Amino acid sequence: MSNRLAGTYSADRIVMTIGLPVLPLLNTVVAVPLPSGLSVPHTIDGRADSFLTVGREVPTNSKTTGVDGEVVIAESKNRSGAYALTLQVSSLSNTVLSTMLTLWESGVRFVFPFTVIDLDSPGTIFGSEETWIQGWPEGGFAATPGTLTWNLDCAELGMFHGSRGLPG
Repeated sequence: MSNRLAGTYSADRIVMTIGLPVLPLLNTVVAVPLPSGLSVPHTIDGRADSFLTVGREVPTNSKTTGVDGEVVIAESKNRSGAYALTLQVSSLSNTVLSTMLTLWESGVRFVFPFTVIDLDSPGTIFGSEETWIQGWPEGGFAATPGTLTWNLDCAELGMFHGSRGLPG
């Protein structure tokens, strides 16, 4: 009898963390003035139904095909990328991100590590040491609570997709 269950998934086993912000080149930690009970490093909370997309800016490889059918593969050294992080409006992480962006807009130019780990999929990890917030998410009001999508950019995005299948 073959095993038909390919694996399990639980969104609450995806852990996203903002690390200590640092001034580029100086490697000096930046203090983020947060309300009582919040601190950096910070684990993202209050995620929406579809809460994260992550990807590189350009593919690692691209091809060009000539008129005679010859193919040339071009490798890109560009490893920059982006995250789109969608949170419930009630998420405490909105306060952390808002405070960090306000600090940036006041002239304190810093970057921070951002890490995404799937605890149920060995090896699945996305991360960047130099991450920053692109800008303010669009906001609005309605009869029901909404979401905010924060766009983060990074200089170099490390990516690895592990397997989610069960052994045996």
